[in-house]
Amino acid sequence: MASVGYGIMFSSSVYYMMYYIMRPDLIGLYMGILSIGAMVSMMVVMPLLLKIFQTPNKAFIVSQAVTLVCYLILFFAGSKSLPLLYVVSFIATAFSAMEQGLINFFVNDTIDYIQLQEDVSMNGMVSAIKGFAYKCGSTLTSSGILAVLAASGYIANAIGGQPDSAMFAINSLRFGIPAITCVILIVCLIFNPVEPYREKINAMKEKMKAIDEQ
Repeated sequence: MASVGYGIMFSSSVYYMMYYIMRPDLIGLYMGILSIGAMVSMMVVMPLLLKIFQTPNKAFIVSQAVTLVCYLILFFAGSKSLPLLYVVSFIATAFSAMEQGLINFFVNDTIDYIQLQEDVSMNGMVSAIKGFAYKCGSTLTSSGILAVLAASGYIANAIGGQPDSAMFAINSLRFGIPAITCVILIVCLIFNPVEPYREKINAMKEKMKAIDEQ
């Protein structure tokens, strides 16, 4: 979901500016805003949320909740004001891009959970599953965008001449589908099966650390 949500959001931004906003001259500026937002997300916002909420699970939930609110605002009002589009898109990206880094915490949590439950180290297997999941997400993103546009009646290069169905599809790709992935991620994080074992995992890691120091 992290791969699909972020991938579709970023990939559909060009279509959104070109056909929905009908300002292809502003594509470079808009993509620059998103790129800066992603950098701020990884360098500033993610460390700040981790410090405030202490656990990656809570930080991830907050990041997705803020992103969801931003996407809903932009889905309904993003085309009404360019300043609103720029500012809220920046905020959304500043909170959403960190999912690319936060995912690694959950890979480690999964490895620790298996170690706790089965006393087996599966670093390679879990990392491979994460990599496979991201490749699946990337494939779904690239093929999914084309499939949705084709089904909606999208006309290539027809700026100002897209049917209503294509305009709705482009807006949905940019904000609607990423918003849905936010909801799914939040639900998954709330019911994260590893979280109830957090204290036991921390105790196990402390014990392992003590043994290594000996």
